[in-house]
Amino acid sequence: MIRYLLRAADGALSILVVFLLLAGTVVYSGHLLGEDLTSPPEYRKVDILPTGKECRELGTSRFQMVSAGEGIWQLRTLRGRPAGWLINSRPYAGDISGFGGPTPVWIYLNADNQVERILPGENSETATFFERALNGGILERWRGVAASQADEQEVDAVSGATYSSRALTANVQAALSAFTHQREAPASAPSIGWLRTVAVALVLLLGIYVSLFRRGNPTWRLVQLALNVVVTGFWCGQFLSVSLLRGWIEGGFHFISFLPAVLMLAVALVMPLFGRRRHYCTWVCPYGSLQALAYALPVPKLKLSAGALRVMHRVRTVVLALLLLALWLGFGASLLDYEPFTAFLFTTAAPAVLVLAAAFVVLAVFVPAPWCHALCPMGELLNLAEPSKKQKK
Repeated sequence: MIRYLLRAADGALSILVVFLLLAGTVVYSGHLLGEDLTSPPEYRKVDILPTGKECRELGTSRFQMVSAGEGIWQLRTLRGRPAGWLINSRPYAGDISGFGGPTPVWIYLNADNQVERILPGENSETATFFERALNGGILERWRGVAASQADEQEVDAVSGATYSSRALTANVQAALSAFTHQREAPASAPSIGWLRTVAVALVLLLGIYVSLFRRGNPTWRLVQLALNVVVTGFWCGQFLSVSLLRGWIEGGFHFISFLPAVLMLAVALVMPLFGRRRHYCTWVCPYGSLQALAYALPVPKLKLSAGALRVMHRVRTVVLALLLLALWLGFGASLLDYEPFTAFLFTTAAPAVLVLAAAFVVLAVFVPAPWCHALCPMGELLNLAEPSKKQKK
């Protein structure tokens, strides 16, 4: 029992180390698990209410206000019927500043979620320039725009009031974007649907069974590899990648929406605790399985010594270290676009990714899993997340 507790503690510590390594790559973005870490304290969790004068100027004084989120109220008639929305940009624009500081706005949306009126809030802008921005119609240009189209709207800055007008526009876009996302109904099903999610779960369970009880059976092995490629990869488009995990750490994730990938990650982290090292790479990963199937083709092979494999593994460690360094410095995110896993989504994958993925599969016909052994940063992260090989009794 003590041995298993020590293994679990060691594994938990290893997972924490990997989490911190990835968390360090998103610090520069100012977000962690979906939380904004850069906004000034006064922009977080603040209780904002419009004054009577602001309600009259907005044209909302005849409505009741019902809180619907931070800085968002639903407007209702005296009979309780929905009449629109009132939004304040302060909670969503903490990193947006004009020449003199923050420039929050009040936005009145009608029942069709279209901008009815925008009113500037208190700010420290130079009055002359700020008035010039308002007189230039920077806010009037938003009238009639649907909240869902805010990010697509192009509004030119007012000449002579560039800082103020750009800050006002950014506030409007930030507020409307936040409103749109909050009004979207929480996902009640995985993004790939329940049928595909169940299929992924069954393939994962079969992989656990084969790895435990049919490990030396080549037929079971080939069946499992094929299911990983066809079902998990091409049909369901599910895989683990550095890009995916980093996105979760930065922006958070909805558990149900990402349920298949969450199950894959759980299996990848739990199986090594029971002594099944590299389970994900060997029994789950669709791209690793595709390379293994390629190597099973009856053609002459390039024999690699144990020393050559060790060198390949060291190269993979160096690749991960360089990638993390680039991400920590804030300029390596584009490198993640070339992880070959997205080639399974071949209708949307970039041509360069398709070529890269195909090249390594062809190479895998002659060399055992070249991407997995020599380059895969995801595989190296999972290796780091595993408990130590030796556990004292």
